Amino acid sequence: MKVLVVDNYDSFTYNIVDSLRTIGVDQFEVVLNDQIDWALVDDFHKILISPGPGTPDNAGSVLKLIQRYKQSKSILGVCLGHQAIAQVFGAQLVNISKPRHGQTVSIDLSADDPLFTGLPAKIKGGLYHSWTVERANLPQELQVTATSGHRIMALRHKVHDIAGVQFHPESFATPYGVDILRNWISLPAIQK
Repeated sequence: MKVLVVDNYDSFTYNIVDSLRTIGVDQFEVVLNDQIDWALVDDFHKILISPGPGTPDNAGSVLKLIQRYKQSKSILGVCLGHQAIAQVFGAQLVNISKPRHGQTVSIDLSADDPLFTGLPAKIKGGLYHSWTVERANLPQELQVTATSGHRIMALRHKVHDIAGVQFHPESFATPYGVDILRNWISLPAIQK
């Protein structure tokens, strides 16, 4: 399984890479969000879009990448990557009044989402964000798969193999994070 990790200029990216190594992924490449070699993207089975500062509009070619490969690649977005996925499909982002940097929250998981197979219905998750996907007027094609209170913590596209998590699976504050990444890696890659 070859994984393309898109780095949104974030220090957490290499924690994600270490988590991928932990679960046995040895074929991956890390590329900066504004240095994507489009000719090489087809060589990868899956794309993981990292956390990062700012908003998706300032994340290099990430929005274009999701739009271009939404039908042909398995995509997982983390934090900013999650927000970018939501934005591509028409969701709105809102700047939250109290940024969630280094906070641990309780997250309710959907038993139907394959990312959460084998996990308890409620887990702890580490947050590091100041923007969130607005739940009101969420596009019909996106399904909420995890929440913390009224906030969206994960979503999945109803047709394409695309999912996002607002929390950080690579963080020590998310004890089941490696399991979530393992579940994503274990899902079959799209054959197109």
